[in-house]
Amino acid sequence: MFIVYSFGFMVAVAPFVWRNYQIAGEPVLASSQSGFLLYACNNEHNNSPYYQPVGFASSHPTEQGVQFTIEASRRMGRPLDSRQAAGYWRGQVLEETLNDPGELVQRLGNKILALLSFAGMDDHYHIPFLQSVLPFLAFPFIPWWPVFTLGLVSLLTGLSCNDKVRALTLLFCLYELTLIIYSPGMRFQAVLLTIAIPMAATFIRKAWIMYGNRDIPEGGRLILPVLGFLAIGFLPLSSTHDLSLAYNTHALVLDRSGESAKAVEYWQKSSSLNQPFSAVANLFLAGKMYQQGGLKESLYFLHKIPDNSFMVAAKYATIGDLMQHHGRFRDALAAYQKSIDFNSGQRRVRREMIRILRRFDSEAVENQAQALRSIETFYKEQ
Repeated sequence: MFIVYSFGFMVAVAPFVWRNYQIAGEPVLASSQSGFLLYACNNEHNNSPYYQPVGFASSHPTEQGVQFTIEASRRMGRPLDSRQAAGYWRGQVLEETLNDPGELVQRLGNKILALLSFAGMDDHYHIPFLQSVLPFLAFPFIPWWPVFTLGLVSLLTGLSCNDKVRALTLLFCLYELTLIIYSPGMRFQAVLLTIAIPMAATFIRKAWIMYGNRDIPEGGRLILPVLGFLAIGFLPLSSTHDLSLAYNTHALVLDRSGESAKAVEYWQKSSSLNQPFSAVANLFLAGKMYQQGGLKESLYFLHKIPDNSFMVAAKYATIGDLMQHHGRFRDALAAYQKSIDFNSGQRRVRREMIRILRRFDSEAVENQAQALRSIETFYKEQ
């Protein structure tokens, strides 16, 4: 069994190891982005148990890793490759942990509670929200949380003691550990239902037998942990009831389908929540307001994005675009510079700065052009 499992595991991960070898020059099992993701999930500025983008790197997957590398290189004062940059960000997490171990304990505790929460945040489609807008999803399916709870109790109480169940329990716990280290998002937990479903069926079967035998003490041994996990699952945790990301995703789908008015309605709902991902809604609303001819209204939504938001670089880049469009070139240059101060790896913003600087300062043009050539090398190595 172990040999078969090991062979299957090797077949599954071989493409990723080969890809990492092509990029980094060594056969690494984990992606080079793992260090970046570890930092995004565990840095001191992230008060949520879930993943949140960072201000110095775009959240776009084709640019995020490169800009993490650029920022690590800037801080170290020398060019780093993606592997070295990933090591730098892992080191940052370790350094912050050693400086404040209590913060680590609290963070891990929140992640464990988030794993058991029935209203967890997701960075993809939010099924409970979709049930309110797609009628066919409102069909009374069995919710995932009672299945997950019964399956978890079945595993932890050892209702079926054999090698296969023990192997499943080990696999379940190891996978949960990776979510605690990184992010306990709902879509990542959904994988565990493949284990939880049969184990929940085992729990129901055992409970039915105990009920038939009137085995009250043994039944109580099962019911108490179920009630405990249910109580934990409904605790009000940070970000567990945050629908801002779900509203943003739905609004984007509506906007691309030509239903702009409805999209604005959902972005406004997201904006009103004042959650971290509300900043994305404010950016889209600023664009919509400007399309309708309202510079003042556009700037209103942009200024709603705080400077500690992961969208801060995009905020100032957009302000720069608006100022440049209105001929206020020095204001545009100042806004672009603020954007670069937060995220130095932006190519488009630097190009816009060069275009404006040609009007005022030829020496500064060459400085920006040199900086642009430098960061271009990171993108070429991607």
